[in-house]
Amino acid sequence: MGFMDGYRRGRAQARAARGAPPLGQSDAGPAGTGDERIEDAEPYPDDAADQRVEDAEPLQARVAELEAALRELTLYAEQLQASVTGLETVAAPLVAVLLMPGVKTMLTNRFHPEKHSDANAEQRAAYEEAMSVVNQAYDVIKKIQA
Repeated sequence: MGFMDGYRRGRAQARAARGAPPLGQSDAGPAGTGDERIEDAEPYPDDAADQRVEDAEPLQARVAELEAALRELTLYAEQLQASVTGLETVAAPLVAVLLMPGVKTMLTNRFHPEKHSDANAEQRAAYEEAMSVVNQAYDVIKKIQA
């Protein structure tokens, strides 16, 4: 007994042990003789084509669903891109103004709490908040330029 014969016998025993039907001659694998012909193979059952079509229908529905989701996502991404472009258009002149010579010094002189020693507690809090916003704006500019 050759290697392939032992393999086929072991495979047949394993299939039988789990209750699977035996393989036909066309499914048995290469016999090594070269005499086998495709015409000798058992044809698919008549309902096999119908079964393949039925199996494909849920897949086609899923593909259509995924394509619709992709179109939706693409539209959303385009809207986000338009929003970003709009924000960049608005932010560019504001950044340019903040970077003009003397603007940071002017804002610091105007809003730094220590420049207003006569301010009461409420005014001092407002100056501190304003100076915090100025500092945040320049921090953002530093991040953009980095």
